[in-house]
Amino acid sequence: QPNDDLIENRPKEISVSGSDRYLSGLFPHLLTFCLAVHFSAGIHRALYDFYVPYSAGKATAEYIQEQGWDEKQIFGTRDVEVSTVSGYLKREIYYPELNGLGSYAQWKNRKSVERDDTLLHVNSFFAKNPNTHKLLLVLSKRSAFREMNSGDVMIRDDLRITADEKFERSWVNPERFYLYWAEKID
Repeated sequence: QPNDDLIENRPKEISVSGSDRYLSGLFPHLLTFCLAVHFSAGIHRALYDFYVPYSAGKATAEYIQEQGWDEKQIFGTRDVEVSTVSGYLKREIYYPELNGLGSYAQWKNRKSVERDDTLLHVNSFFAKNPNTHKLLLVLSKRSAFREMNSGDVMIRDDLRITADEKFERSWVNPERFYLYWAEKID
């Protein structure tokens, strides 16, 4: 005679329709396929990084250090991209988006800056720092004067901008950097 308590505590069987059974059988294969695609893409990107780096930030920072400019006053914009260079230099850079020094993008405190206003912000920096007459500009692709080549000089208002070097070997477009010297002309 079966025990009535065991019968009552036994899980009840749920009937599953044929289409639900088919989908539940398909799920492991679909999951495996998705994971395989992600794995392959990750391996591809990691290997590709040996040929074309994700960012030109490291090369830019190394160049600045090789030239002995890592202790110079540095002005960088767009902070979102230039923070990569700041990280490799292990120091803060003046960001007009923050209206001050920073080493990373501070989303709560930042204010977007238009590319065309870069020189206005450089002038503003010089006005706030009257003892500074020359500074290194690190500009990302979105805010750079890409028409200038190394050695080219541009004079606007009371600023002399001299193009120094381009770092365009980067898989991501905004992570390409351009170096300029900005001098206050009296």
